[in-house]
Amino acid sequence: MVKPVSPSTWTGSGPEPDRDDVAGAQDGKRDRVVVGVLVVRFWLEQGKFRARISSTADVERAVERVQTLGDPDAVIAAVQDLIEEVVCAQAENGPDKDG
Repeated sequence: MVKPVSPSTWTGSGPEPDRDDVAGAQDGKRDRVVVGVLVVRFWLEQGKFRARISSTADVERAVERVQTLGDPDAVIAAVQDLIEEVVCAQAENGPDKDG
């Protein structure tokens, strides 16, 4: 399971840290920061749970997936899968090629 990073680990209060603060710099290069986006809409339809998830594991590549689910546990699993996908994508990217 992926360990979440909380805002309390940021160096200051306020918006997300600057890219250079997150990635650091070594030998004039920095890691590309992979950013995932997830939107979950959920509602009850005739007493049944429904959810629609729109997500992308890397906004730079902008490949959006849309899922429609009817089980809260499936929504939780989808969120966990996206988090793991973003973490793996970050690990695979390494230093910028153009940095």
